Amino acid sequence: MKEDRSKGLDGHNPRDQRALALKEKVLKEYGVDSLSQLPINFDGLKMQADEEYGNSVWDKHFGNNREVLGQQKQSVQIGGLINPFISLQNTSMGFMASDNLHQQEFLLQVENYRRVFIKTLNDKQTYGGSKTGNWGWKEGTDFFKSVADFEYKPTQVSEVISNYILDVIALIMWSIVVFLLLTFGIKKNQIV
Repeated sequence: MKEDRSKGLDGHNPRDQRALALKEKVLKEYGVDSLSQLPINFDGLKMQADEEYGNSVWDKHFGNNREVLGQQKQSVQIGGLINPFISLQNTSMGFMASDNLHQQEFLLQVENYRRVFIKTLNDKQTYGGSKTGNWGWKEGTDFFKSVADFEYKPTQVSEVISNYILDVIALIMWSIVVFLLLTFGIKKNQIV
């Protein structure tokens, strides 16, 4: 991730080039020759551009990680066809919200909140009256009170069920097998 942040996602367009391109674009957009002539704070704009680039790097690596975890989960679920305790563990963790699905969903929601919060801060610095280079500028308490609190939205039960359908099927299958073994075992013992 560190390499992707510094050298670019594709190995091209390093951080310095991105910053220079943004500076030229903004100067041209506002029709001025220097950052000091801008009616906005370029530092906030640059921080937000860097943040958005960092988000794309995070999305790339987090997405790859989620894919690997999903494949691992499927491998473990197949094991539930042989060992019912695997399926029992998977479903109990899923329905108690202590599984990887819930952890990943929580991470996504927190990351999305963080992105909105940081963009709000950067936009306030950019358009809120401070000037480029004025790193001592601070926003008041009212601004921070106006930012919405994080609210976790629980994973829907239907998503949990669909995520663990193979485990549920394996448990049903194992229940039928145990019932049949017990039924025929009891009848066989009664005959003897």
